[in-house]
Amino acid sequence: MTDRKRVLIIDDEPSVLDYLERLLQRLGYEVECTDNGADGLKRAANPGIDLIISDMFMPGDPCQLELIRRLRECRSDCPLVVITGHPSADIMQDCRQIGVNEFLTKPFELSFIKNVLNKLLLAPTKEISA
Repeated sequence: MTDRKRVLIIDDEPSVLDYLERLLQRLGYEVECTDNGADGLKRAANPGIDLIISDMFMPGDPCQLELIRRLRECRSDCPLVVITGHPSADIMQDCRQIGVNEFLTKPFELSFIKNVLNKLLLAPTKEISA
């Protein structure tokens, strides 16, 4: 049995999934990835997931705020981080009302990602360089 935290990443862009997966693995996390919201919801139901990172603008169903809403309903106990390339004040406010804990904006900054993970998972990550 491992004591490493498990992170679920939901994003339809292969390059984002690959980047975040490699980065989080290097930081010492176990990572699950999926490229669609429906599969993300199924995986999020696993109580072994310690943190969810999801793109907001996913194709298909559910998408956008509905995906975020359903992730929050499915796992009210799990920190939820939303990825967006173009955050607007309205979107951020809507997400906060749903219960989103943090936002990752593109382009990603290593130090910011590490700080978000440390804050939400209360566990120090390994030191790496970009």
